[in-house]
Amino acid sequence: MGHYVLLIVEGRLWRRKSKKKNQEKRIKSVTEISKEDATKQETSAQISKEEGKLNEEKFKQIKEGMTLEEVFKIVGSKGKVISETGTNGDSNHTVIYEFETAGAFSTANMTFQENKIINKTQIGLN
Repeated sequence: MGHYVLLIVEGRLWRRKSKKKNQEKRIKSVTEISKEDATKQETSAQISKEEGKLNEEKFKQIKEGMTLEEVFKIVGSKGKVISETGTNGDSNHTVIYEFETAGAFSTANMTFQENKIINKTQIGLN
Protein backbone atom coordinates (compact mmCIF):
# COMPACT_ATOMS: atom_id res chain seq x y z
CA MET A 1 0.00 0.00 0.00
CA GLY A 2 1.39 3.38 -0.99
CA HIS A 3 1.45 6.71 0.76
CA TYR A 4 -1.48 9.06 0.31
CA VAL A 5 -1.97 12.76 0.70
CA LEU A 6 -5.33 14.17 1.76
CA LEU A 7 -6.40 17.37 0.02
CA ILE A 8 -9.39 19.64 0.28
CA VAL A 9 -10.27 21.05 -3.12
CA GLU A 10 -13.41 23.13 -3.66
CA GLY A 11 -14.98 21.85 -0.45
CA ARG A 12 -14.26 18.17 -1.14
CA LEU A 13 -11.79 15.87 0.57
CA TRP A 14 -9.54 13.94 -1.85
CA ARG A 15 -6.96 11.23 -1.37
CA ARG A 16 -4.02 11.22 -3.76
CA LYS A 17 -1.15 8.80 -4.03
CA SER A 18 1.91 10.82 -3.18
CA LYS A 19 4.07 9.35 -5.98
CA LYS A 20 1.72 9.74 -8.95
CA LYS A 21 -0.06 12.92 -9.94
CA ASN A 22 -3.63 12.94 -11.24
CA GLN A 23 -4.65 9.66 -9.57
CA GLU A 24 -7.07 11.21 -7.12
CA LYS A 25 -9.94 9.42 -5.51
CA ARG A 26 -12.80 11.18 -3.76
CA ILE A 27 -13.26 9.93 -0.19
CA LYS A 28 -16.03 12.08 1.30
CA SER A 29 -17.07 15.59 0.60
CA VAL A 30 -16.60 18.08 3.39
CA THR A 31 -20.36 18.55 3.36
CA GLU A 32 -20.90 14.87 4.13
CA ILE A 33 -18.39 15.06 6.96
CA SER A 34 -20.02 18.26 8.20
CA LYS A 35 -23.46 16.60 8.22
CA GLU A 36 -22.13 13.76 10.39
CA ASP A 37 -20.52 16.24 12.79
CA ALA A 38 -23.64 18.40 12.79
CA THR A 39 -25.81 15.45 13.83
CA LYS A 40 -23.49 14.72 16.75
CA GLN A 41 -23.35 18.40 17.73
CA GLU A 42 -27.14 18.78 17.39
CA THR A 43 -27.71 15.93 19.84
CA SER A 44 -25.33 17.39 22.41
CA ALA A 45 -26.74 20.90 21.80
CA GLN A 46 -30.27 19.67 22.56
CA ILE A 47 -29.05 18.22 25.82
CA SER A 48 -27.23 21.39 26.82
CA LYS A 49 -30.15 23.62 25.77
CA GLU A 50 -32.46 21.66 28.07
CA GLU A 51 -30.11 21.67 31.05
CA GLY A 52 -31.74 23.74 33.75
CA LYS A 53 -35.07 23.80 31.93
CA LEU A 54 -38.14 21.89 32.96
CA ASN A 55 -39.52 19.34 30.50
CA GLU A 56 -42.30 16.75 30.78
CA GLU A 57 -39.94 13.97 31.89
CA LYS A 58 -38.54 16.06 34.75
CA PHE A 59 -42.03 17.32 35.65
CA LYS A 60 -43.28 13.74 36.08
CA GLN A 61 -40.39 12.96 38.47
CA ILE A 62 -41.49 15.71 40.85
CA LYS A 63 -43.84 14.40 43.54
CA GLU A 64 -45.91 16.09 46.23
CA GLY A 65 -43.95 16.40 49.48
CA MET A 66 -40.51 16.78 47.84
CA THR A 67 -38.32 19.51 49.23
CA LEU A 68 -37.38 22.63 47.35
CA GLU A 69 -33.80 21.36 47.03
CA GLU A 70 -34.94 18.03 45.58
CA VAL A 71 -37.01 19.83 42.94
CA PHE A 72 -34.14 22.19 42.06
CA LYS A 73 -31.88 19.17 41.65
CA ILE A 74 -34.31 17.46 39.23
CA VAL A 75 -34.92 20.61 37.18
CA GLY A 76 -31.25 21.59 37.17
CA SER A 77 -31.90 25.19 38.19
CA LYS A 78 -33.77 27.34 40.66
CA GLY A 79 -37.09 28.74 39.65
CA LYS A 80 -38.20 32.34 39.86
CA VAL A 81 -40.33 33.37 42.84
CA ILE A 82 -43.59 34.80 41.49
CA SER A 83 -45.54 34.91 44.77
CA GLU A 84 -44.72 34.64 48.46
CA THR A 85 -46.93 34.90 51.54
CA GLY A 86 -46.03 34.60 55.20
CA THR A 87 -42.60 34.53 56.76
CA ASN A 88 -39.91 31.90 56.21
CA GLY A 89 -40.14 29.38 59.06
CA ASP A 90 -43.86 29.93 59.67
CA SER A 91 -46.24 27.02 59.00
CA ASN A 92 -48.16 29.18 56.51
CA HIS A 93 -45.12 30.34 54.54
CA THR A 94 -46.08 29.70 50.90
CA VAL A 95 -43.93 30.35 47.84
CA ILE A 96 -44.88 29.88 44.20
CA TYR A 97 -42.05 29.35 41.73
CA GLU A 98 -42.15 29.62 37.97
CA PHE A 99 -39.66 27.44 36.12
CA GLU A 100 -38.07 27.98 32.74
CA THR A 101 -39.38 25.31 30.39
CA ALA A 102 -37.92 23.56 27.36
CA GLY A 103 -40.98 24.21 25.19
CA ALA A 104 -41.57 27.44 23.28
CA PHE A 105 -45.19 27.84 24.39
CA SER A 106 -45.12 26.13 27.78
CA THR A 107 -45.13 27.17 31.40
CA ALA A 108 -44.81 25.46 34.78
CA ASN A 109 -45.46 26.66 38.33
CA MET A 110 -44.97 24.91 41.65
CA THR A 111 -46.28 25.86 45.06
CA PHE A 112 -44.24 25.14 48.19
CA GLN A 113 -45.36 25.37 51.78
CA GLU A 114 -42.78 24.92 54.55
CA ASN A 115 -40.24 24.22 51.76
CA LYS A 116 -42.20 21.19 50.49
CA ILE A 117 -44.15 21.02 47.24
CA ILE A 118 -47.93 21.00 47.69
CA ASN A 119 -49.01 21.69 44.10
CA LYS A 120 -47.57 21.70 40.58
CA THR A 121 -49.11 22.84 37.29
CA GLN A 122 -47.91 22.91 33.71
CA ILE A 123 -49.21 23.81 30.29
CA GLY A 124 -47.64 22.65 27.04
CA LEU A 125 -44.71 20.58 28.31
CA ASN A 126 -43.64 17.75 26.03
